[in-house]
Amino acid sequence: MSKASSLYRWYLIIHKMKGENVFPSKEELKEYLELNDFKTSTRTIDRDLADIRNVFGIEVKWDANRRGYYIDREESWDYEGMLRLLEVCVTGDLLMQTIGEGKEALRYVLFDSSGELKGIELMGPLLQAIKLHRCIAFDYAKFRGGTTEDLVMEPYALKEYQGRWYVVGTIRGSEKVYVFGLDRIEKLDILVNPFVPSNKIDPTREFDEIIGVTRLEEEPEEMILSFTPLQGNYVKTFPWHRSQEILVADEQEVRIRIRVIPNYELTQRILMQGSSVEVIKPEWLREEIKDHLKSAIEKYI
Repeated sequence: MSKASSLYRWYLIIHKMKGENVFPSKEELKEYLELNDFKTSTRTIDRDLADIRNVFGIEVKWDANRRGYYIDREESWDYEGMLRLLEVCVTGDLLMQTIGEGKEALRYVLFDSSGELKGIELMGPLLQAIKLHRCIAFDYAKFRGGTTEDLVMEPYALKEYQGRWYVVGTIRGSEKVYVFGLDRIEKLDILVNPFVPSNKIDPTREFDEIIGVTRLEEEPEEMILSFTPLQGNYVKTFPWHRSQEILVADEQEVRIRIRVIPNYELTQRILMQGSSVEVIKPEWLREEIKDHLKSAIEKYI
């Protein structure tokens, strides 16, 4: 069986175990796969569960009391990140299968026509540099001032946020972590001499306490947001952050609590919701959003 088929099968097994209080048995996993056109055996499922642990670092365990399997997220290595990577791989494979059918596929797959995905051609060379611990040199176009900066960077990881890709690393001689958008990188050069990665930098943990890519040297704060019931349904389906807790969910509101470091992306995410959200806490963020909304209203007076 192809690697692509295995990836999709692993994704389905994980998806079956994702929900709360869901502990499928081996037979239930087999039935679920068959519903998705995968004829399989319990022996194959045993191999799949082992591969999910070994390849993705996702710990699948057996609960003797509930007589079913579950994902131990605390013991899993970057569960959310690996699940996202698996979803991207599966989606890409399904799209490639559809596109392979020719131009008729465009009747069923609609792409955003707002522009090309800039910088994606850099992902291959950047991944090689990251794996080989090679420094990279490039010109970086700043949004502010319209200037370009020459940089030499020690790359540690690639990060995706809202469809855009970023390279994460340190500027040579510093241990501060920086994030640069691939769409603004020009004249990329992979340098010959390798660097020694710092054991103080863990790129999988750099973004645990933020939304987006802007990490400030501040402590996380408790944020309480109240959404309209309709918008709250989206927030429950697509959580804003891994720390998200549902405090209230009734006919009047959906109220959540998250604990994050405040940054630009958090403010923008709130403003994008318009009248569908209200900041309850902290008070300083409530006032900041109020000022942004007042400034917006003044443009229409």
